[in-house]
Amino acid sequence: MNAPKTIENQETKDWLTYYQRAHLMTEKEVQETIKTPAVLQAFASSKYDALPSEVRVQYELEDENYDRVSEYTKSKEQKAEARGEARGEARGEARGEARGAAKEKVETVKKMLKKGFPLEDVAECTDLTIAEIKKIIEAL
Repeated sequence: MNAPKTIENQETKDWLTYYQRAHLMTEKEVQETIKTPAVLQAFASSKYDALPSEVRVQYELEDENYDRVSEYTKSKEQKAEARGEARGEARGEARGEARGAAKEKVETVKKMLKKGFPLEDVAECTDLTIAEIKKIIEAL
């Protein structure tokens, strides 16, 4: 279905403008752009100042509540993000420590074998199995 390229009817143009841009338009823009009396009335009726006082009070209360909820949600998101970052850092540190310990064991195995220690003694000192030590020897 192809949409029309131009809108011929001024009233249709005005209503589309109202629904798409009313919240963004200044009073001057409304007066310059909108020609249809019914649409001008809609703009006038939707002005905050034109609302009955009870409606404005309710609007303000809802707006304040929205702000509180938004701040609460933002606070919760920030706390969750901080917890996630802390967990990630802890995991990274643990992995780094484990890699460092593994490298240290490999270096210890190399040194002990270089000095002629039997595999059983190397296994006992490094808490590695003889099979693990043989894999290290094969990788050399």
